[in-house]
Amino acid sequence: MKLYREHREDAIQPSTRRSSDSGGKVIQLRIGELAQLVGVDAPTIRFYEAEGVLPVATRSSSGYRLYDDPDADRLRFIKQARGLGLGLDEIREIVAARDADSAPCVFVRRLLGRQIDQTRQQIIDLRVLLDELTRLEELSRDLPTDPASDESCICHVIECSQLDAARSHVT
Repeated sequence: MKLYREHREDAIQPSTRRSSDSGGKVIQLRIGELAQLVGVDAPTIRFYEAEGVLPVATRSSSGYRLYDDPDADRLRFIKQARGLGLGLDEIREIVAARDADSAPCVFVRRLLGRQIDQTRQQIIDLRVLLDELTRLEELSRDLPTDPASDESCICHVIECSQLDAARSHVT
């Protein structure tokens, strides 16, 4: 483990896979170290392995998962793709194409076009929601706050919501 601590920067650089000081050995990371390096939590890494978007880790003699630079690169890619709103099935297709030495760019371009359309719709939906929340907040100032005034009402503010109607007019 001392070797890893001394050469941790080598593991961070995608172009540096071997440390000359380590006798040419690939520097390996445990799951917690990889999680911290990439900025995801360990359960997410195990989930990505189970879903087949991250290769199954090699194991140490004591059973710890061990990862190297290509695994960190793949995990960073998955994190970026998820941040763009891509689903695991789509990411699985992209990495499978790359693993088969095929460029997935045309497929990715189509995915991005679809994401743009979905994001535009989400922005419209969020504007409708913001308008309704603002309307309800203003309306709530004049609604009764006494629970005894109407036993069938749980909350006047929420029950005055017209969000469903507002959404049906926009879409």
